[in-house]
Amino acid sequence: NGNQKNAGRVFRISGKDSLSVPTQQGWNDDLTGLNLDELVAALDSPLDARRVAAQEELVRRDRVDQLLHRLKAGTGLSERQRTWLAWTVARSGSSPDAVNGFFVGELDATHRLEDRLTAIRILAFRDALPSEFGTLFADEEPRVRFAAAVAMREARTPLWVKEIIGAAATESDRLAFYAQWNALRDLLPEAERRVLLENDRPGVRLAALLGMLEDGLLGEGDVRPHTGDADSRVARLAEEWLEKAGLGAEPLLTMSPESGSVFEGESVDVTLATSVEGGTIHYTLDGNPPVENSPKFRGPIAVREGQTLRAVVLRERVQVGRTFEGTWTRDRTKPYEPRPFLSGIEARSGHAYSMDWVGLRAGAAIYADRDYRVREVPGPLKGLPFLRTANADDASSGAEWLRFSSDEPLSVLVALDTRLPEPPFWMKVGEEDGFQPTKYTLGAEDPKSFSVFRKSFPAGEIVLGGNTNDGKGGGKGSYLVAFDRGNLLRPPTEPVTIETVLAQMPDGDPARGRDLFLHAKGAGCYLCHRMDGRGNVFAPDLSDIGSRADARTIIESILEPSATITEGFGLQVFTMKNGTVLSGIVLEESGQRVKLGMMGGIEQVLAVAEIAKRDSPHLSAMPAGYGAAMNATQVANVVAWLREQKRGFSFRKGESSLDLQLDGKHIATYLLDHEKLTRRAFVNVRTPSGFPVTRNFPPRKPEDLDPGYQGEDGIIHPVMHAGLWMSFGWIDGNDYWRLLSPVKFEKYLEEPEAEGNEARFATRDRYLDQDGKTTICLQDTRYRFRRIDEGIVLDWDATFFNDERDFAFGDQEESGLALRIASPLRVQGGNGEIVNDRGEVNGLGTWGKEFEWIDYSGVIDGKHVGVMIMPHPDNRRACWSHSRDYGALVANPFPRQPKERREPYVTTMVKKGERFRLRYRVLVHEGDAAVFDPGALASRLEGER
Repeated sequence: NGNQKNAGRVFRISGKDSLSVPTQQGWNDDLTGLNLDELVAALDSPLDARRVAAQEELVRRDRVDQLLHRLKAGTGLSERQRTWLAWTVARSGSSPDAVNGFFVGELDATHRLEDRLTAIRILAFRDALPSEFGTLFADEEPRVRFAAAVAMREARTPLWVKEIIGAAATESDRLAFYAQWNALRDLLPEAERRVLLENDRPGVRLAALLGMLEDGLLGEGDVRPHTGDADSRVARLAEEWLEKAGLGAEPLLTMSPESGSVFEGESVDVTLATSVEGGTIHYTLDGNPPVENSPKFRGPIAVREGQTLRAVVLRERVQVGRTFEGTWTRDRTKPYEPRPFLSGIEARSGHAYSMDWVGLRAGAAIYADRDYRVREVPGPLKGLPFLRTANADDASSGAEWLRFSSDEPLSVLVALDTRLPEPPFWMKVGEEDGFQPTKYTLGAEDPKSFSVFRKSFPAGEIVLGGNTNDGKGGGKGSYLVAFDRGNLLRPPTEPVTIETVLAQMPDGDPARGRDLFLHAKGAGCYLCHRMDGRGNVFAPDLSDIGSRADARTIIESILEPSATITEGFGLQVFTMKNGTVLSGIVLEESGQRVKLGMMGGIEQVLAVAEIAKRDSPHLSAMPAGYGAAMNATQVANVVAWLREQKRGFSFRKGESSLDLQLDGKHIATYLLDHEKLTRRAFVNVRTPSGFPVTRNFPPRKPEDLDPGYQGEDGIIHPVMHAGLWMSFGWIDGNDYWRLLSPVKFEKYLEEPEAEGNEARFATRDRYLDQDGKTTICLQDTRYRFRRIDEGIVLDWDATFFNDERDFAFGDQEESGLALRIASPLRVQGGNGEIVNDRGEVNGLGTWGKEFEWIDYSGVIDGKHVGVMIMPHPDNRRACWSHSRDYGALVANPFPRQPKERREPYVTTMVKKGERFRLRYRVLVHEGDAAVFDPGALASRLEGER
């Protein structure tokens, strides 16, 4: 009936052709017939029951002298036998002096570590700890110090309390220190432990404080003075306890924003403040401890990622409290972008307009042809996708200037430069069928401000007019257009059931489902579930739900969330002493407080002392009612998207791009078509953990500014250098590198397919002449992705041909497989390094040199991150490196020119019907910065070819 209970049952599972384990000869319930050798041999059995039975029989026979002799000889015994035999002797009742003497001798540092540890435990078990036991607390081996503290606690003897206090004062091993402060909990009375709170050794104060807090022996008055302890560990522990107890300790020093938070841009401005009257704050950023002559805080401090801000408070030249430390991390979360719901964007001028799907925000570029930025966005407008118009169209006029289509109803918001004398007539501002004024104003650099007007449109083509009534330019900026789809939920007109949703699944749209899940005006799923780097962790992890559940199961979980409740996510209901009732899931719990995750992504901290009653109804914390908020089609869309969330690789196909994911996280986007980039490329490439290895596409300011570069708004080749791509500066006189001739995506030769740790697809591209009419050649490319421990391997196999005519490649330096590394990993402007198989480094050392492998990488958050390129040894020629410290790297498979020029010195001819093949292996890698060895990594990958 679907309710089979397997608790307590034992199953044996084996392969169809596996051999049965033979029964041990002579083994039965009666062991009296086995001799000593057979019983000792049984102590090595893989079955616990047999070892236990053999030990019991040996203890019954009490042959201690013979067993001790075997232990002393030590030969012929496995590690398991030696341990079980030692404990057999320990349990024997005869010859106590001989037994104790043997194990005391085993404590000596000249013996094996495993034997010393066993001896410590046995002597504690036998209540026979020797007088020299106290020396073990100073032993060089941390496992011995740990075992000694545990043994002393188990033996309940206070003989070596002085030694254990001394050990706690200097202990560096985390587990040994844990055992020591727990031993003091059991061995010292409360009064003596309180004295240790004032000990002049920080480690002792910390051990005493940990133990007394664990036992609930301290109150606010006891703990608060320790927030000013000179030792940062003690002070931090006191602060955290007061915070968790809801007692709001006023810290001696605060950092704003808080340490550990993320920031955008190149640095974060940190403000320091102290509660110490008359105190001054001194700080360092160079790794040295701050002292009196360190810089004094006078205003915001610019802190870069990787720097540690250290600060102290001085009063009358004396340090008050501990040294405070803070680190901050640059926000690398990919901003949320909704599905593209607009298409066919066309301006009468022919100027390129571009969508910003991330939406209105401070710092966003206003125009497609200028670098003016948005400064202030009213709350209700934040995140609305908007269209960057061309400021060159500031004189545009007429009723039909801009066209685009929307696949769903929406509100169009037109933001006009406030310097315009009046709105354009086509807007019909204030009329029933026209745009309506709003109370919102956008702040910007140039123009300074925009007034915002709104009008609702049905799905279909939308036509907007020009920027002016008189057609005169100058003294004004073009308008900006934003889009608001409003509430995405569409309530049903008939009951939504599992069956009605299943009927819609063949047409389920994952992109619309993602919007419903993650959009602020969708179903609100992200408020509890974290997906795509967005949301909270108040609900089960769904990153691989597509691997674990079929459509029916997911639909049931949405429509009937209490039918099956994931362990740990059941609803908890708290009734407080003041009568308030609160419900949610428990995120954290201690003896003083309970942190509750509630509806709407809200966290609430409850003081345990104020809780009157706690109930656990058999209900999911996820509310019912989604079947009344979304129609069957929308539920099917959400399920379609969740079904894509699988462990391993997965693809998400779009009209103009292909997204590659790994374990539900973005890895790369493959561009099939782009308004500016007229060739293929992988953009926004990331490691499995999410570290970027290629520059943002499109580039962002200030993160991607190139130091000292004045052209192209401060960013070198913002479109040409897209991420990871293959291109050529000269094929029959056509320049595809500089986007002067187009490369058209024709079709998938192999549809994108992913299974587990491998993924693949194949494409055909058509190289056209500058007019876009004549085919120069075709390119068939097969891409194969594979996850390994160090990252992701991409095998890139491209074949060029034309069955109608000859064609030739030139020898420009801008040809081959190319990379634009992520800005933090550049040599110039970052912390990166270029290195090849000969040990040559950076642009100066590697440019123009042939290589077997070349790596461009650096450090982010303590991880060594980057990209390695290995040309295939069967390529027609060896590759040489066109490597630049500003972030570009090209593996060029053609001869190097004696002097750079556009026209070739040497051409590589491909005859009609012939195939010209180029193959590369690319590794997107991440790992421990301390052990990164590119040579060893390359050797291993080469061996896997």
